[in-house]
Amino acid sequence: MLEQNNISSNSMISFEQIAPRWSKRLQHFPPPLFSANNISWGLQIAFADTCVVGEAHGFSGEYVQECSECRQIGFELVSSYFTRSAERMHRNIELFTLHWNKCHYHHLLDNTKKNRRRRQQQKQKRKELVIQPEEEGKDTLPIIPITTVMTS
Repeated sequence: MLEQNNISSNSMISFEQIAPRWSKRLQHFPPPLFSANNISWGLQIAFADTCVVGEAHGFSGEYVQECSECRQIGFELVSSYFTRSAERMHRNIELFTLHWNKCHYHHLLDNTKKNRRRRQQQKQKRKELVIQPEEEGKDTLPIIPITTVMTS
């Protein structure tokens, strides 16, 4: 299959290089069912920008519109995670690694600066999303007493 894709095994980028954070996390897949890691990673793998494929694309979900194969592999990785199938997970990682090397090899060279920039942007967005406690009297309607006038 490597020859078919015109990629020699010497020039292939490994999964560890493509998505180092997820590579480390998935070394002992699946994590204990009710662990904090399982819950946290489950939430992250479900979002396009923080999942395995999103990490490879510089923590961006733009690939969803740009590459149908990445999108499909991303869905498969999510499914593998939630069904807790180590066999499917490893198979999908292999498919993703081959696809990445065939179609997105150049991204890894661009992603270092992009990753830093995107992380900074995401951090700023998270800060903006934090709900600040309301200051007393601000954004509240004044209370107007209602008096009833009775006619006789």
